[in-house]
This record gives sequence, C-alpha cells and structure tokens, in this order.
Amino acid sequence: MNIFEGIDEARGSHHWPAKLDQKTLRQYLGNIDTATLKRDYTCKPDFPTGIENEKKPVWHRAAVDQWLAAHDKPYKDVMTKW
Repeated sequence: MNIFEGIDEARGSHHWPAKLDQKTLRQYLGNIDTATLKRDYTCKPDFPTGIENEKKPVWHRAAVDQWLAAHDKPYKDVMTKW
C-alpha cells in the first residue's frame, strides 16, 4: 500500500491554487480526512509548515509538492523512518 495512492490522480484533475487551506490540502492529497492529514502528513517534522493566514494555516503548494517528491516511496518504507 502506498500512502500517496490517489494523490497524483487528485492533483492532476484540477487547477490548484498556490496556497492551500486545510480543506484544499486534504483534497489535494487525495480527498483524505482531517485525522489522516494530521497522522500521515502535518505531524511529520519535515512536512512544510502551515503559514497562518487569518488565523487559519495555509500551505504553499510548491513546498507540499517538493515534500511529496522526496517521500514518494511505498508505505512500508516511509513508516520505517518514523
């Protein structure tokens, strides 16, 4: 199982803004729920930090893409790092 399964499909089928709020980030990452976002992405020490924008975090899409490219490995390999 790949934690990035479905992400490429979700990212390729939509024009995404340069800054992603939490809802849009969840959609961008394959329509995941909030718990999955926190568990598999935002709690990781090297995941891009959300920038506060009107009291809500936003993430730069380019930074998220860079992180995804660096972590595009099978689920088993990724989970053994943490």
